[in-house]
This record gives sequence, C-alpha cells and structure tokens, in this order.
Amino acid sequence: MADLSLEADVLALCTNVRDSAGPGERAAATLVARRFTEIGLTDVRIEPYRSRTTYAWVHILHLAAGLLGRAPLSLAALASLELDVGGQRQWLGRLLPQGEGAN
Repeated sequence: MADLSLEADVLALCTNVRDSAGPGERAAATLVARRFTEIGLTDVRIEPYRSRTTYAWVHILHLAAGLLGRAPLSLAALASLELDVGGQRQWLGRLLPQGEGAN
C-alpha cells in the first residue's frame, strides 16, 4: 500500500505545473508537508516567500540593454546579468511583478 501512495504522490508532483512562485508550487509544498506530518515529523511548516514568477523578463531586459547600448551600457548589462544569475544582486527582478512562493 505504501508503494501505491508513493506512486500517487510522484504522479501528483509530476503532473502538477509547479510554476515559480505560483499556485502549483504551493500545492506541491502542501502535499509534501502533509506527507511529512503523516509519517510523524513534527517540525513541518510551509514557508512563504516573494519571488519573480518568471526569469524571462529579466533576461530579456539584460539582453536588450546589451544589444542596444553602447559599450559601457553593454558591459554594465553583462555584469548585472552575471550578478543576477549568480544570485548575488537581483536588483532588476525586484522591479518586476512578483508572486508568492512556498517552500
């Protein structure tokens, strides 16, 4: 019976659209938290956070600045993209719409 439950959980997680900071991500976190509680774990919680719902707009804006700007703007766009992708400084993403995610 445990195998059927595991199979159902994997199927639910695989077929659910877990978009970044969206309802699918919250549903997946809820499913996992529920299973953890069912097996007896006690310190189980879902932690909400604010985050961008897509990385595409940030990449497009960096690309546009890099392609359309002169050398100084292109270098600044490249540096900004590197910092954004590396997670050190994601200033541009904070200017764009965000959603609420769940871990």
